[in-house]
Amino acid sequence: MTTTATTNTPRTNLVCFVTGANPLRYATSTDASRTKLKAFALAALIPTVAWALCTFLLMQQVLDAHWAMALAGAALAGFVVFTIERLVLMSNKNWIIGIFRAALAITVAFIGAQLFDLVLFKTDIDQQMPALRHQQATKAQRQAQQQYAERHGLAALAIEIDKQDSLYNERQNQAVGEASGLRGTGIKGAASATAYKDAVALRAKAATDQLKATMGQHQTAMATEQKNAYDTAYKAFNDKSLLFRMAAMHTLLAENTNMRGMYRAVTIFLFLIEFLVLIFKLCWPKTAYELETETLDEMHRQRTMRMAGTERHMHNQPHHNHPAASLPSKRLTQGAIALL
Repeated sequence: MTTTATTNTPRTNLVCFVTGANPLRYATSTDASRTKLKAFALAALIPTVAWALCTFLLMQQVLDAHWAMALAGAALAGFVVFTIERLVLMSNKNWIIGIFRAALAITVAFIGAQLFDLVLFKTDIDQQMPALRHQQATKAQRQAQQQYAERHGLAALAIEIDKQDSLYNERQNQAVGEASGLRGTGIKGAASATAYKDAVALRAKAATDQLKATMGQHQTAMATEQKNAYDTAYKAFNDKSLLFRMAAMHTLLAENTNMRGMYRAVTIFLFLIEFLVLIFKLCWPKTAYELETETLDEMHRQRTMRMAGTERHMHNQPHHNHPAASLPSKRLTQGAIALL
């Protein structure tokens, strides 16, 4: 009666469900065995509750999700983490499984630390989001400028303007030198040579002015496109985006020493919580419950192997040693019984 009552208690059922233990054997096991299984169950439930709570707060307070959606997300995250912890608890000690468990724990702990920090530093991140919004809009503005310049060949146009400007300056200097008598024919005054060189210089200036006017039109159109790109990116910016909020958080971490220290402390704390199950599993000595389970499993395995060996031995015997094989009537009778 005492065993049955102990087995059916909610606490016992919870411990056995989390650790995969046998309720009957758990109820009759030693105190040390039950203590270890209870510790395993608590170690698995702590990160599960932490993940569920963190996910709920992240979705409701940071992402402004409906409480029902936040509750569903918390339940899903808790279920995934709880399943992972149960798999770790119920797995056997093996170096391959140990490496896999460690890698999985590191991944889960890192993701959990990022989400928890987004909730913890929510107010600081909110203050950083306007600057990030302006940064993203400015980036879109620069991209629009670059695309417009490449599309209309403004770099080549600027080179052509410089070339024409140099040509005009050269023609103008020739005309001035001709008029002063220092260059060309050596005749001072506005002679025919001077008039010709002035006309050539004016044509070069007209071509330069035309190119500059074209560049000015492109610059005006490009400025309009830049403004439109900035306004579009500024309005489209979503301050609830996880990636943008993580970028804002890491910007704050790079600028604020105190925040960086708190971030590291929280991350280490969550890593330790996530490694509770793994550390308990690897470092806690085996108890009577585990030894009993392993002994029963080994006995069952040996019995199964002996039965399989007996069946193989009988199968390899000659047919005359089997009554059903030597007597057709008996073989038919056994077949009829098998059909029944």
